[in-house]
Amino acid sequence: MLIEVHTAPDTKGAPAPSSIHLDGRNIDVANVIDQWSGVDDRYFKVKDAADNIYILHLDEPHAAWELVMFLSKRGAASPDLIAKHVSRRSPPAVDGKL
Repeated sequence: MLIEVHTAPDTKGAPAPSSIHLDGRNIDVANVIDQWSGVDDRYFKVKDAADNIYILHLDEPHAAWELVMFLSKRGAASPDLIAKHVSRRSPPAVDGKL
């Protein structure tokens, strides 16, 4: 399963997820619920328009994204998505996107 995350500047000008391309689908991020940083990485907890929740990890030195967790609106976490830490190099930044 491939994941590609497009970003747009947040209120502080830092890149934040604006859409996720996952398993052949494009998912618009409706809201960034939370975010936190490590030494070389950032995590984002985001929600889509259907109230599904995703936790995304960005390995900043490698510009690689992974889907860490998915929780459906129904409250059931997808075992396939939780069991796999899938990453893919994002394309170079273009127009505020990674």
